[in-house]
Amino acid sequence: MVDTDYNPYTSQNAEAFYDQLKRWNDEDEYTCCIQVMNAVPADQRDYLFAYALARALENYTIIGDHEEGAPNYKRDKALLRAIEVLEAVREEGQGKAEWNMRMAYAYQYPHGQEVEALHYARRWAELYPEDEKAPAVIRECKAEMKKLQGSRKESQVRARGYSS
Repeated sequence: MVDTDYNPYTSQNAEAFYDQLKRWNDEDEYTCCIQVMNAVPADQRDYLFAYALARALENYTIIGDHEEGAPNYKRDKALLRAIEVLEAVREEGQGKAEWNMRMAYAYQYPHGQEVEALHYARRWAELYPEDEKAPAVIRECKAEMKKLQGSRKESQVRARGYSS
């Protein structure tokens, strides 16, 4: 639940608001971040806001509050929302490593979206070659794609009545 002593977003206190979000992220309080950000009117949201919301949604999904993980039924919904939020700032973000990183993470976890994740991870690596996380995501996506391809071939063999 949201701390009762929080800084609601206004253009005058934007720095304090984002500092608060960073603290909550560092403390694995992703739900607090999401709840507070959901209260901000759409006309006050910008690229920085979209990035922060996508980060909170992804961290909630992947890590969960206090590393408890998110319930499975909420995972894909939160990741799809992160993609939607990032798509709204595509024009400003697509040339930035951080935006491509968020898109890669958002697509990496829903089943069957590895090709999209790989696309964004490659762009992230291109824009920020010093970041060691981008090549790791690329490797993970390729490994998952290979695993899925093997599963499909195995299913096709079984469907034909052959044993593997």
